[in-house]
Amino acid sequence: MRTINKDVYFLMGLFFLVLYYTPFFVFYKNSFILIHDNLDCLFNLQIIPNYISKSGRIEQFMNGISSDMFPLSLNFTSLLLTKLDPFIGYLINDFFVRVIGFIGMFLLLDIYIIKKHLNNRNIYISSIALIYSLIGSYNIYGLTIMGQPLLLLMFIDIYKGNIKWWKFLIIFLFAFWSSLIYIGVFICIILSGVWLHYFIKNKKQLNTPFLLSILTLIVGYIISEHHLIMSNILASDIINHRVEWSIKPLSISQNIQKIFWEFSIFTQRHSGRFCTILIVFTTLLSIIFSKKIDKLTSYLLIIISNIIFFVFIFHYIKVLFGSHIILLKIFQWDRFYFFLPTLWIILFANSIQQISLSKAFRNNALCFFLLFTMIINVSLFNKELRTNIYHFFSENIKYPTYKQYFDIKLFNNIKKEINKDQDKYKVVSLGLHPSIAFFNGFYCIDGYTFSYPLAHKHKFRKIIEKELNKDKTLKDYFDNWGSRCYLFSSELKQNYLFGKDNNKEITNLSIDINQFKKMGGHYIISSVKVNNINELGLVLDKTFEGEFWKIYLYRAL
Repeated sequence: MRTINKDVYFLMGLFFLVLYYTPFFVFYKNSFILIHDNLDCLFNLQIIPNYISKSGRIEQFMNGISSDMFPLSLNFTSLLLTKLDPFIGYLINDFFVRVIGFIGMFLLLDIYIIKKHLNNRNIYISSIALIYSLIGSYNIYGLTIMGQPLLLLMFIDIYKGNIKWWKFLIIFLFAFWSSLIYIGVFICIILSGVWLHYFIKNKKQLNTPFLLSILTLIVGYIISEHHLIMSNILASDIINHRVEWSIKPLSISQNIQKIFWEFSIFTQRHSGRFCTILIVFTTLLSIIFSKKIDKLTSYLLIIISNIIFFVFIFHYIKVLFGSHIILLKIFQWDRFYFFLPTLWIILFANSIQQISLSKAFRNNALCFFLLFTMIINVSLFNKELRTNIYHFFSENIKYPTYKQYFDIKLFNNIKKEINKDQDKYKVVSLGLHPSIAFFNGFYCIDGYTFSYPLAHKHKFRKIIEKELNKDKTLKDYFDNWGSRCYLFSSELKQNYLFGKDNNKEITNLSIDINQFKKMGGHYIISSVKVNNINELGLVLDKTFEGEFWKIYLYRAL
């Protein structure tokens, strides 16, 4: 019987990855796109270049903000979303990012991890590469997660002396399709440590190609993220809202519990969430069957443990020194956890290999069962995939689809009702994310972003001060973080998806309408009914109903 070659398994893996996008082909804009930290924030930040005026400002966003606050103009993801229909751009970006994730993991396992003589080798490699590419990562970050295996492969090759010019090109381009603040800084720290270790161990030998590869990545980030570096780090005359970030001290037991659930039993959701218990179980089986811990498993367990321990200890470092060292306060130095999904999957791959090689266990049925279970694992924790598959069986999915979320038709009707040029009035949103109004061209006082002027936060706070005083959790959320500069209501809590079927009403909204008008506000776009509008000095102009939203258009008198 002729053995199926590696290329066939590679193509089979890609085929199953393409099937991932079946719901998007079927439902098109009626498919579900992740909302949290995605459509409500990062999606809009990627299309910011379309809104930049000749003066270099984005007037529609948070009462007008300098474009220097946004480092996205040279980013591949931003290019796709701004030059194409944003939905199409999002899907193309997601598709190629996952394909690169599959290819990178496939090559890394094939060249450096899975031994050549292993039975069913090609099945294991293709299956694990598919598992990796199905992880529910935030691909609006580009290759931040999915590009790690390919980048690691390039650096290992160069470190070992396998040098090609195109490998430097891949490293350079990675900086234009990933995030400096989420992964770039941490890759550069790790690689610098590796090079320094080599330098000391080999009696001051430079390993010049490897050093140049690190510098290539650094130069790439300097070019691609120059706005961020110049305006937020080196030469900003704008005080950023992040200087007021404050962390709530946790007890040892609280911190252990947090680390256990968010980084040990599961991976962190922004880095690509899945349950790690199956991988731990597989690793334990490999140790039991092999009667030893192989070197790669030892290294991976040490690295994973050190990252999790650093996340644990960094909480106390930030509490103790954050008020004295500004970079500790405004930057999350614990984001080494963005490496964890890649490390866990490599550990899983090596554990499958050890089980397969074990003399105590020759039946590969267990390995196939573990692979299948892991595919189910990552699929269930991929919210986009899970929700869109459910959509095949029911129209009543819990969340709004992409089309329902932005509801262009509904918001065009609101524009027609107002009947003014959009630059002549400003709005805030209540009960729904401000990203929706911004996407539809409204000039918004509110918004959600990682970087905006502290002065705007203080002005906006005066509008919602009484509501914050009603709810300690909301007050802490805004005062000590504040990246969501929203029209908060203590009756709505931290929920911004009140659809028309919710029937939620606000009994007593306590906001400063005079401050709202002072900041240029004219209308409140609300997805919930407010019962005390007369006391506030508001009038209901009209009610609009779409597929998901029911919008109450309130006008300040």
